[in-house]
Amino acid sequence: MLVFDFETRIDPSQRLTFGSYRVYRSTDRLVQEGLVYADDLPPVDLGVLERYVHDYADDRGGRLRLMSRTDFVNAVLWPIGYEARALIVGYNLPFDLSRLAVGWRPAREGGITLKLWQTVSADGEVRDHRWRPEIRVRALDPRRQFIEFTGPMKLDANNRVLLGDGTGAWAFYRGRFLDLHTLAFALTDRNLSLDAAAGVFKLAERKDVVEQHGEVTEAYVDYNRQDVHLTWQLFVALRTEWDLHPIDLDPEQAMSPAGIAKGYLRAAGISPPLARATAIDPLVHGRFMVAYLGGRSEERVRRVPLPCVYTDFSSMYVTTFSLLGFDRWLAADSFETYDATGAARRVLHEADRERLLEPTFWGDLAGVVCRVRPAGELLPARSRWDADPEDDAGAWTIGLNAITADQDIWFALPDLIVAKLHCRAPEILEAIGVRAVGTAPTLRPVELRGEVTVDPRHRDLFRTAIEERALLKARQGTHDLQQFLKTFANSGAYGIFAEYRALAPKPQSVAVNTR
Repeated sequence: MLVFDFETRIDPSQRLTFGSYRVYRSTDRLVQEGLVYADDLPPVDLGVLERYVHDYADDRGGRLRLMSRTDFVNAVLWPIGYEARALIVGYNLPFDLSRLAVGWRPAREGGITLKLWQTVSADGEVRDHRWRPEIRVRALDPRRQFIEFTGPMKLDANNRVLLGDGTGAWAFYRGRFLDLHTLAFALTDRNLSLDAAAGVFKLAERKDVVEQHGEVTEAYVDYNRQDVHLTWQLFVALRTEWDLHPIDLDPEQAMSPAGIAKGYLRAAGISPPLARATAIDPLVHGRFMVAYLGGRSEERVRRVPLPCVYTDFSSMYVTTFSLLGFDRWLAADSFETYDATGAARRVLHEADRERLLEPTFWGDLAGVVCRVRPAGELLPARSRWDADPEDDAGAWTIGLNAITADQDIWFALPDLIVAKLHCRAPEILEAIGVRAVGTAPTLRPVELRGEVTVDPRHRDLFRTAIEERALLKARQGTHDLQQFLKTFANSGAYGIFAEYRALAPKPQSVAVNTR
């Protein structure tokens, strides 16, 4: 395992000044430690690092290595992080990797590609290394990034791996990058700093405090080395927590709490619903995706003081999931469609605030989409509300608005009920329902965090997690288990069964007149 952290100038460039690294064989055997400095670090700053290394000796008589950025990527990152397939660990890892880069370019799949390795030709010209990879970073959001090595021009024994698909084919090595910021978010559903994560996971040590950032001083070197040591300690704590979860997922693949929830579904023998919905026409899938809008926030009266009533829900996502009976969808062997037009019209006619307080009424709302012709009813729609119509950069967001259309549109039945409660609902022209059939033979019990056993053949996974959490709170049980049960249930019951993926168009060949 290779762990590092780098410091920068505090001007807008945030150029590399120095940093430190550690190499561990297993989680507790430190085999190498050193300082790394920028290739162009001023001599006065380099002198501070040289004196620090000269004066340093740990209680085992060990020593610190001192090397330039170029020497580090060639003598440490390449042989250990790439050839030896070590796990590369950091906190906010993309930032530290970018400090090592000598250049970058936009990546084809989105994000950026970092150039780290260079060569010097016989005539002294510095060039990008043709036979070594670059590092691609694609951010999903401020907490999650995909990080991987790109494919080098030459695929040989040093940079190829055998694909696990049984074909015997080879592919280039993509690396093992673990950003502890992302892993801590996946385990807690919280955006934590390194110091905050150390507190959440009960580390005895915390970040040091330094008076001045950006200047190379002995105190600043101590501060940086402590960050690397704390990062390693946090890795050990996170790995210990991770090992409590009986899921087949590597920590570096955990992008969010939803990823962990999916791991538990796989452990319970639950495959994605789409894989079990083979009997459903793709056109029906399309109509459901048209009606899928996701969550939204609503604000109907702006900048006007109004009386308010504070209202809270106990695990709203899980409560809605359970009321709609979607636990049966998780356990189903397959799915079938049916003509729901008559039933949907009846439910819409009967729906009012009182009926919605009856838990049994909610079962009629699940898995039904309706074709309507909007004529000014309040319905959700995804649009660039505040953007220039000619501006393709505006964000697509969801709003509840008076919608009028000259064509039929598909909406989920609950959205029509919301429209009715506000004012009026459109006429249902057609409705399609999907329902669960049978029980999947692959289902098996699973242990949540190794402590709470749930059998999906008989109990709702997410509802059980929330109920067990309530019992733990009443008994003043362990906070760690309580927090996990909440995070697992909320992330699993909302948002993991349907998603939009924006795909960049492939480059097109265009004939160009060069005259």
